[in-house]
Amino acid sequence: MKSKIIIFSLLLILLVPSGFALKGVGIKWTSESAYVDEKTPVCLDYGIYNPWDEDINAQLGVSKELQEVIRVKESETVFVKANTPNTNSVPVKLCFDIPKVYKDDCLIAGIMCEQTCSLGEVNYKGEVIATGSGTEVSAGSGSTATVSASVPLEIRIKCNQQGRSYIELYVGILILILIIVGIMFFTRRKKYVNV
Repeated sequence: MKSKIIIFSLLLILLVPSGFALKGVGIKWTSESAYVDEKTPVCLDYGIYNPWDEDINAQLGVSKELQEVIRVKESETVFVKANTPNTNSVPVKLCFDIPKVYKDDCLIAGIMCEQTCSLGEVNYKGEVIATGSGTEVSAGSGSTATVSASVPLEIRIKCNQQGRSYIELYVGILILILIIVGIMFFTRRKKYVNV
């Protein structure tokens, strides 16, 4: 019985490749959160490294939780040499647009608005994901898998409180007064021309 186990173990060792993770990607970050304004573009700095045996092409993306909230601009693909430690990581920017989150309280269809920040601070949590383009790990004749790494990211969106603006109302009243004065001027002038 022992000889069968030894033979089976030797066959298993010979048939299964020894290096399962020859390619991969690592991600270096300096902060797990960003405090940003709404309706603005934001870029965060990360680093991608590769401590494994083969060169890779890698890029950054975000998890589904953040994809529902922010619009990620195209992330550049970077080449990372094999055996690159995190201290020599390749710098990469992840840029995205923050949408309008807070609702304005407007008196008339989008004018004379104010922002009271009554909701408090809005924040979203998810992950930044570094994925190796074409980094597939193969185990013999079995299936392949893409190697990636992720780090947490919390996006906190500032609410900029602003009072109601009456400038549009003042401009509208001024235009109305100018129209009335113009009509009065032309009707009086017309009377003097006809007399």
